[in-house]
Parts: sequence; C-alpha cells; structure tokens
Amino acid sequence: LSVSRLEPQKRVDKAIYAFYEFLSDNPNSTMFIGGTGSHEAHLKLIVKDLGIETKVFFLGFIPDIDLLNYYSSVDVFLSLDWADYNITVYEAVSTDTKVVASNEGEFNRELINNGIIISVNPLDIDSIVNGIISASVYKMVNKKDYLSEILELYTWSSYCKNIAKILKIKPN
Repeated sequence: LSVSRLEPQKRVDKAIYAFYEFLSDNPNSTMFIGGTGSHEAHLKLIVKDLGIETKVFFLGFIPDIDLLNYYSSVDVFLSLDWADYNITVYEAVSTDTKVVASNEGEFNRELINNGIIISVNPLDIDSIVNGIISASVYKMVNKKDYLSEILELYTWSSYCKNIAKILKIKPN
C-alpha cells in the first residue's frame, strides 16, 4: 500500500517500478495506491506500460475514517517521499503494518533498529525491492505495548506537553 498525494516528489513511480521487480518472485502480490493528484495519469500509464494493470489498483482518495483499515489489511506500507514528519508512517506502524520508508526521513531509531521501519534509498529500485522483501519476511511478534510507548511520543497530547515544558507553562 502507498498512500499520498500523487505528485512527482512522492516517488510513487519508484514504488511501482520496485513492485514490478518484486512481482517476478512474488507473482501473487498486489499493490494498492491511495490518493489523487497531478501525477495520477502518469502513474497509471506506467502501470499499463509495465503490463501490471491486474496487480496494481488505484483507490483514489481514502477518507481518514477508512485509512486505518487499509493500513491494517496489507502486509507492507511504502512511503518513499521526503518529509520532516511523515504521519502516514506512524499511522501504519500503529496498525502493526511493516513499513518501507525513505532513508531521507527522520524516524524513531528504535523502530528502525527493530525492523519495524525498513529504511531504503528511495532513488534506488534495488534498495526498495530489498526493503519490500525484508518487510515481507519480517514477523512482527505482538509488540503492541512496545509500539504504544513509542507512538505515544508522536501524539498531539505529548507534543503539547513538551511545548508547555519548554515554555515552562504549568498544566491546569
């Protein structure tokens, strides 16, 4: 699954090319792409040119109410764009979905060190394919408590508490 605005900087084209390579050894796999944007027609053309129209499905805009269900129903979530804070990665992690993400992003080191987020070079198709393979074979052993502690750091409540601490504001 890949969910983002379908714009060139999101590198969904790289995800499609990597998925195409991944398919050679995993022919029963499918890819879902959520989002809309100016690059959508181009991405659909890539899929058609590669002959994988029956393996790649464009979902369009996914409402927030449905997003967690999509994350939790797939084996791997791909996010190859650069972002200083990529909420989709943490949303996917919160559903116990394995993530392949750009090494340009700043992600919690514990999640990377424990193989929950696989960090890849987003410009190197082989790196992305290897990330998908690693994520596909990695078995996340019920780490709900472990993940909850880490993900709590990325909630608005935690963020506001940290800002209040920095500003030396006492909570009511």
